[in-house]
Amino acid sequence: LNLAATDSSLKGFIAGFGYGDYAHFVSSGSANGVYTGIVVRVDVRDFSTFEKLDLGALHAEHKFLKDAWHVGDSAYVLTGLSNQPAHVVRIDLQSFQVAASVRLTDVDACAGDRYCMKNPNSGFTDGKLYGFALDTFKVARVTFS
Repeated sequence: LNLAATDSSLKGFIAGFGYGDYAHFVSSGSANGVYTGIVVRVDVRDFSTFEKLDLGALHAEHKFLKDAWHVGDSAYVLTGLSNQPAHVVRIDLQSFQVAASVRLTDVDACAGDRYCMKNPNSGFTDGKLYGFALDTFKVARVTFS
């Protein structure tokens, strides 16, 4: 499957996961040096039908994607460049729409630290309630209500 042949913005994938009848791919975003912030889901039954969710079009700070993971009916995408606040974006996998976004400088681990979580490296979940984002010096715990 060559998604870039159909849409030139669909390349440079760095993460992926499966959910239901779909394989999800997270783009590192570099299409001709421009970060896009695209998540794609491909129907695994025919491996040609796909949809894209453009996080970068929804918010400028969601263009550089770093990592993704999923729990239950939600996916979590970690965003961030060193000159932008990082976010964790929650995607409802049933509707394939953004459900919430948390700016990581707003979490408790970053209280009063304007440089906290500016360049997170990766993230993961405990499989139940919390997500965790890691940068070089801190770990931020993220909850969505």
